[in-house]
Amino acid sequence: MGTYYLHMQIITNVRIVDVNQVSLLHREVSELNISNVQDVSSEITGVLGTMLTYGDVLVQTAGVQQKFVFEKVAHPESIKKLLLDLYEKNGNKQAPAVQQKA
Repeated sequence: MGTYYLHMQIITNVRIVDVNQVSLLHREVSELNISNVQDVSSEITGVLGTMLTYGDVLVQTAGVQQKFVFEKVAHPESIKKLLLDLYEKNGNKQAPAVQQKA
């Protein structure tokens, strides 16, 4: 029995967070800065996916985890557009350096 309903993706203007609840005592959390996004694509397959507009969103990254896959999400084209828009607005901006006074 899968626990796909316990998987969650959070998209902010700074990062993407992917939370996968593998079992009762095992959770995997992956984070990705928007600035590390290299490519975003969406995939809708099958008759039900087409009729109900759900599918997968694949995010290619420059980080350690090279691919984030959001499986069976509603409106994958809209999510893809949102991620690309966020990258264009914020992705190539570096966080300001923190200065400490001695």
